[in-house]
Amino acid sequence: MDSLPRPSRLALITAIAAIAGLLSGVWLTPPPPATTTWSGGESRARIEPAAQLPTEFPLRLELTLEEPMHVYVASHDLVRGTIAMFPSTALRTDLGINPLPAGVHGLPGRHLGKELLWHAGDGVGGAVFLVIASREPLADLAGVLRSCRQMGNAAFPQLPVLGTYAPLGGMGTTPPRTSLPHPLLAAAERAALVDHDGPMTRVPGHDGVFASVLRVVTENPVPPDDADAAADRIRARLGSAVPFEAAPAPAGR
Repeated sequence: MDSLPRPSRLALITAIAAIAGLLSGVWLTPPPPATTTWSGGESRARIEPAAQLPTEFPLRLELTLEEPMHVYVASHDLVRGTIAMFPSTALRTDLGINPLPAGVHGLPGRHLGKELLWHAGDGVGGAVFLVIASREPLADLAGVLRSCRQMGNAAFPQLPVLGTYAPLGGMGTTPPRTSLPHPLLAAAERAALVDHDGPMTRVPGHDGVFASVLRVVTENPVPPDDADAAADRIRARLGSAVPFEAAPAPAGR
């Protein structure tokens, strides 16, 4: 049986050079400059991918930045559409404005000495929470997010769990609810890994832009309250901050 021919010295050198090039590319590629860690509830428990969460389940994000970055956070579901979570025109927080400096940041921040919390929604099924970190400002994305509903505490700054507000231009400016309102948000959702905790993922075609996406399912809506039960629920949430009286039931009911 004939032996196989030996590879030429040139072929060996070429193969070694190719392997070395691949390895050097891996070794020389710096790690992403941002890392996300989501947690929820009073226990700050880790949230599993595609977790089913209770209605209005409190959410917080720990964001570690190795360098100053412009950060944008938004949620999307088919019932409420896209909601700007950070920056938000309705948010009063100690975080300041973009770019956030290097270091560890707890989002959405603190106000009046209390930790602020986002929430998972009020019974809307599947929802995504998109985090984008960019070395450069993303003015077009920021403008689109300003036209969306805003999550914040402008009306009730004493409450730790944020609420949802109309944009400054009114609800008539909000984009359609059926899809993400900006191509970069869609690209970020496609690029992000299943596991939302850990180093953020580079967004292809967008140099210096990184993304992470939390995907969850919230409970189905509960049956509607009657007027008195709704009033009690709102009082429990607001405490004594704002007097609230239930509207009288329509005649004939």
